[in-house]
Amino acid sequence: MTGSISGEMTDSPARRRDWKGFSLRAAVIFLAAMFVYIPAMQSRWIWDDNLLITQYVVMQRPDGLRIFWFPWTDADLGDTVPDYYPITWSTLWLEWRLWGDYPPAYHVSNCVMHAISAVLVWRVLVGLSVPGAFLAGLIFAVHPVNVCSVAWVSERKNTVSIIFFLLTLLFYFKFDRWRRWYWYVLALVMFVLALLSKASVVTLPVVLLLGAWWRRGRGQASAPGILDHLVGTWQWGSDGQPHVRPDARGWRYILADLVRTVPFFLLGAAASWLIVIFQIHRVIRGEEIYLPGEGTIWWRLAMAGSVPWFYLYKALLPLNLLMIYPRWDIHTGSLAWFLPGVVLVASAVVLLCLHRRAWARHLIFALGYFLVLLLPTLGFFDMYFFVHSLVADHWQHLSIIGVIALVVGVGTWAFQRRGRTLRWGGIAAGAVVVGALGVLTWNQTLVYHDQIVLWRYNLPKNPKAWMGQYNLGTTLAETAMDETDPQTRRGVMEEALVHLLKATELRPTDDAAQNNAGLTLMNLGRLDEAISYLQRAVQKASDRQNPQAAMNLSLAYRTKGSLSEALKWAEEARSIHPQPAPSFYLAYAETLAMAGRPEDSVAQLTEALRVAPSYVELWYRRGLYRKALGRADEALADFQEALRLQNNAAPVLTQIGLIAQERGHRDDALDLITQAVLSAPGNLEARYRLGLLLLEMGRDREAATHLGVVVQADPSHAEGRGNLALALLRSGQTAQAIAEYRKVLELQPNWTQAQCDLARLLAHPRSGSDRNVSQAVTLAEAACQTTKYEDPRAMETLAMVYSEAGRFDEAAKVQRRVLELVTGKASQQVLDGLRSRLELYQSHKPFSAVETAP
Repeated sequence: MTGSISGEMTDSPARRRDWKGFSLRAAVIFLAAMFVYIPAMQSRWIWDDNLLITQYVVMQRPDGLRIFWFPWTDADLGDTVPDYYPITWSTLWLEWRLWGDYPPAYHVSNCVMHAISAVLVWRVLVGLSVPGAFLAGLIFAVHPVNVCSVAWVSERKNTVSIIFFLLTLLFYFKFDRWRRWYWYVLALVMFVLALLSKASVVTLPVVLLLGAWWRRGRGQASAPGILDHLVGTWQWGSDGQPHVRPDARGWRYILADLVRTVPFFLLGAAASWLIVIFQIHRVIRGEEIYLPGEGTIWWRLAMAGSVPWFYLYKALLPLNLLMIYPRWDIHTGSLAWFLPGVVLVASAVVLLCLHRRAWARHLIFALGYFLVLLLPTLGFFDMYFFVHSLVADHWQHLSIIGVIALVVGVGTWAFQRRGRTLRWGGIAAGAVVVGALGVLTWNQTLVYHDQIVLWRYNLPKNPKAWMGQYNLGTTLAETAMDETDPQTRRGVMEEALVHLLKATELRPTDDAAQNNAGLTLMNLGRLDEAISYLQRAVQKASDRQNPQAAMNLSLAYRTKGSLSEALKWAEEARSIHPQPAPSFYLAYAETLAMAGRPEDSVAQLTEALRVAPSYVELWYRRGLYRKALGRADEALADFQEALRLQNNAAPVLTQIGLIAQERGHRDDALDLITQAVLSAPGNLEARYRLGLLLLEMGRDREAATHLGVVVQADPSHAEGRGNLALALLRSGQTAQAIAEYRKVLELQPNWTQAQCDLARLLAHPRSGSDRNVSQAVTLAEAACQTTKYEDPRAMETLAMVYSEAGRFDEAAKVQRRVLELVTGKASQQVLDGLRSRLELYQSHKPFSAVETAP
């Protein structure tokens, strides 16, 4: 490579821009980027996307922009802003208002911004007259290393900041060439915007110096500016154009460039300070990010020497890319760990010694750019991600441009200088490279489809990635809750537990892993183990406080029946959360209700509604508690507001229907609950209530249909089966009714009502082949034993089946006891009926002798 390398396109104002060619090439790069990321546009949330978008209270607040731009002005929520990149936060805040919780829309935005940045890469390299600039932009568009930045919504800061970063380079080098100060001002503005998008672009001023040094070393013309007049770094050439003076290679040349970049360095220094403050106080927060023996100066030097080689390898051979790479175990006592750094420094020294040679200058600029952009990630500054890995694909999103430009530039120069035949061969080779990288990128974006796909791909290659184990376990546990089949649900939950327990083993200090392991154990019914893990979660988080773990511990104690402990931890969770989420209020209110404090439950939900008045569940739950307190009018008002916020919400319609039913408006109740079932056919509560209402209205066959759907979907629904049996019996399906009663008693063997109903059926002659008087006697006696012979209905049933068994004296004795139990409590008509049956038994006649139905 020589100093006379010519670019594919100059930026001279004397040349008319080929807009058609420009548009065509820009479209090719843009569409190529969009095409390879088609799978990403259909992806869901991964890793911390939910935490930073859908579950982040600041993102959903109307004044969220103010908090993102001025977090120090909000005492409650300011500390929740993890990093100061307000422009990036603003894009997400605006998109939340456009499409809410719809991941594909955010992914499309990321892809569009990446495509724009790929076009800008081309334009910057064109401005620098780098050979093959178009091919370099195209390769950047389809390079697999960029997938992590593009397909991960939380890395929006990369796709936003790189646009302003490249515009800064573009405008500054235009200024450096033409000395038009508006280009300089635009470059400065773009740099500020880049810093406000992601402050890690702080090393850009060094790139500006490198670029200016490289351009002048190639003898590129520059128009004189004020500083050039002062230090004399230019002269007019015989062609009438300004040129760098041959004797201006020394201090005057350096001084001019340094002075021009002073504002950039000052801005970068301020941003660097801000990065350190936010990383230490907002992200790391005292958490230990290094293992014992790590973090020393020798450890950092060994890491700094090794990291660039890793990124260079991934840039040139982008295979086996991972979200989290295995964390290096650097041994400072081994010289092997220092060898990469020694080679790196030695190579830099050699290149600097040969800097007057054109090829050396090109290498210094390209590799210098590469290293300068990697500087924040080399280990000299603490970053929370070091907890997971010392390297990450998204950290070389900017730096990889230098490697691409160098390789493509050398390749293009080599092919072009060998004649037209090889030039076409170079084009073919470039097409092959772009195609191969495009295929790799397409496949890599498939990996980022969702949490389960991502971590099932990552963990076999890095099983020690505790965050991967945690994310996969947590996602599987959430997925299990959506499973309708109990066996499938338990199987998925057991798989989730394996990963969560592995996460606690790999990272014992992580309270979130302990919390989710405890929650999963609780959902599996292993309450004592769950409480143990949740207690550990609370203890591990004692310095930072974990209200979610405290609330889950409350729930575990509540499930176990220890209401005093449950209330204690619910109050603890409520007190340590600066501004509880609605779910906290809901859990606390439910615990208060179970502790016999429904009025306090209503008060908590009323307070929550002042914070989140559009949260439907708060209105619905307060309506339930008010309804339980007998305040039907207030409950109805709450349900109606919930219905206004969420039209056709099946649970809300059901509750409004139940209030109408209680008030005797059965037709209105029927309309409302039917509407609930139609709006949500899978809502079993609504369908169950509809079945009961139809049963009450005497529409037994319709009731049986709906109750049958309920028990088919939930075979363990004992009450549903009991009412289904009644509906079947009333509609003349005696055999089916008997079968359902048997299933009811399998679920609840001591259910007195079911025992009595089945006993009556089995004892009655109308049951035909299903009649079994001896079994009827056994059931009736069991019901009486359960109720200690104090329940008139159970006793009356026993008398009836005794009579059918021919045991009339015993039947009469039991019937007399029934009369003793109800005398003074029942109406005269009931008493007359009981006496007539007593006379029947005394005359040795069975119950069925005069009854036509059991």
